[in-house]
Amino acid sequence: MRFARLGVVAVLCLTCLIAAGLKVGDPPGLQLKVFADAFLSSLDDEQKKAAVMDYDAAGRVDWHFIPKETRKGLPIRDMNAASRTSALRLLRAALSESGYDKATNIMLLEGVIRELEGKGRKWERDPEKYFVTIFGTPSDKEPWALSWEGHHLSLNFCMRG
Repeated sequence: MRFARLGVVAVLCLTCLIAAGLKVGDPPGLQLKVFADAFLSSLDDEQKKAAVMDYDAAGRVDWHFIPKETRKGLPIRDMNAASRTSALRLLRAALSESGYDKATNIMLLEGVIRELEGKGRKWERDPEKYFVTIFGTPSDKEPWALSWEGHHLSLNFCMRG
C-alpha cells in the first residue's frame, strides 16, 4: 500500500513540476526554492512554527540518523496529504532518482524493523516519523537550508543563489 502511494507521489511530482512552470532541466536550486515555497504554503501557522527555523539556528548543523525521541522540524505524520505530497516533492527535487528511491525505501523499512523487533522494541518504528525543517527563507539570492531527518536517514542541503 505504501509503495503504491509513493509511486503515485512520483507521478504527482512530475505533474507538479510542470504545473509550477518548471522544466525538467531547470537548475536544482530553482526547483528546490519553488517546491520549498509550495511546501511552506501547504502548512498552517502551527506547523510552520515547527518546520521553519532561522538559517543560523544551531539545529542546522545538529543532525543525527540514530533513533531519537525528539528531533527538530515537522514530522511527516503530522502533515495532511497535501503537505506530505509537497514535502516528498521537495525531497525529490533535492535528490537524484536513485537517491530519492533509496531515501523513501529507508523510510518504508521502519515498518519492517517494527515487525522484526516485535512488541519488546525500545524505539517507535514509524515510516512517517521523519522530520522536515526549512532554515531561513527559500530564496534565489540569500542562503537557506533544508533538513530531512529520521532513523537511518539524515539529509541536509544548504542553498545560496
